Amino acid sequence: MPSGGRTHDFPNGTPIPVLVLWVAWPALGFVWLVFGGGFSPGERHWLPFVAVAVSIFFVYSRVIAHYERTGQAIPIRKVTVVTKFQNGLPKPMLAARASFFLTVALMLFFAARSARWEAARTGVIACVFGLIAVAAVNLSLEAYYVKRGRAVEVEVNGRRATGRVKGLDN
Repeated sequence: MPSGGRTHDFPNGTPIPVLVLWVAWPALGFVWLVFGGGFSPGERHWLPFVAVAVSIFFVYSRVIAHYERTGQAIPIRKVTVVTKFQNGLPKPMLAARASFFLTVALMLFFAARSARWEAARTGVIACVFGLIAVAAVNLSLEAYYVKRGRAVEVEVNGRRATGRVKGLDN
């Protein structure tokens, strides 16, 4: 619901309380932007909306738990895949991951220490593009190492790995 994406399947159709909560979430955002002052400072502007948002989350979780118990909602299984390196993390991967933290540190430096607003804004925007580039390098390196056989993609359910390698039938 609020986090985006479907989390449950409803074989008998989506129940009315769930639909109401699905509509309440974007409606709350609209009301907050129009009547709550948007991003105005001060608790009197945003505290009531945070309270309503937490209430929507709580009611939604209780309603979904009820429908799961009665069999009217079936959780959709999400598959999470992680890359495991058999011989430790290769140096290019380590450099790509370290560059993420360096780029974030540089962004914070620009935001906190720049004397001129234009320099800070330009530096932060450049760091955002740098983070996108670092993510692309990270993903391409992982794909390269998986393709070359130096890493495997392992399906993870919950907290621990199941040991099933993606693409192989175990």
